[in-house]
Amino acid sequence: MELKKCLCFQVSAYDLDGSSPNNAIVYRLVSGAGDKFVMDAESGSITVAPGANLDPDKTDPKTELYALKVLAIDGGLGKEQRSTEVMVEVQIEDVNNKAPQFVDPGTIGVKENVPVGEVIYRIKAIDLDAKPVLRFYIDAEKSEARNEEGVRVKQSDYNYTAVFDLGPLDGVLRVAKNLDREKVDLIRLALKVEDLAASRDPQIATGT
Repeated sequence: MELKKCLCFQVSAYDLDGSSPNNAIVYRLVSGAGDKFVMDAESGSITVAPGANLDPDKTDPKTELYALKVLAIDGGLGKEQRSTEVMVEVQIEDVNNKAPQFVDPGTIGVKENVPVGEVIYRIKAIDLDAKPVLRFYIDAEKSEARNEEGVRVKQSDYNYTAVFDLGPLDGVLRVAKNLDREKVDLIRLALKVEDLAASRDPQIATGT
């Protein structure tokens, strides 16, 4: 997810010296920030750098934790200058913002005498988000079938999508009714998978 520049957090240091410039403090990011974070030297606020992308799946290597070393320096001159360091850990929480993708099953061969209830395949999809909630569907309107001559078969003549049952939770494809090869030789099932945990608009992928 690409973030706009925003206040993330602020570090604060104090100096017991009572007079300026010895009690003036400036801050500096020493390491760990890369191009992801910037720091205001006067206030100690650390913000996401403009244009930075913190999505762990879009960082190379995949990064979910940033360890920032922060240096606080007082206004002393020469040997009188004092400093201290602190480590700041930034844990990135994944946002569900990526659509799932089907793993192409290719062509599945099924004998027409397969018993009703038999599992013939498990449809698979991948989702790069941390906690996707995937649901599988058959899209009857976009599915099609053809007979041995290659002629398209109408659903009204032979309900070929009803021949199969697709488990919405596990993607398991089963035979729901007896197959008839004399009526249909090739069935092209249109599939949909949706991530119900999507943080924004519906995240739907299609496959065949």
